[in-house]
Amino acid sequence: MRVHRYGTPAHFSDVPPGECFTFDLDGTTHVAMSILWEIPGKAILVCAELWPGLVEYNNAPGILEADVLGATPVCAIKDATLVPIVQPTHVHHYAP
Repeated sequence: MRVHRYGTPAHFSDVPPGECFTFDLDGTTHVAMSILWEIPGKAILVCAELWPGLVEYNNAPGILEADVLGATPVCAIKDATLVPIVQPTHVHHYAP
């Protein structure tokens, strides 16, 4: 996956839904997108971790609730262009 453009320091709660950002988790830089997850009666801002994947999902992408990031600084990437590389060996399926 290639990410074009550099970002600006921010807090996750300041990243609007649909915007990409990077963050550090356990010493690894992750690329993610802020998502407004709408469920009956409310909407929750969550982090859709896109790359390199989460250990708890066998290194596949996953959803993180906002409290997982806590006060972790993020780097907002406004107007980012994500170009995924689609190869069968890069597709993962998570089975709990």
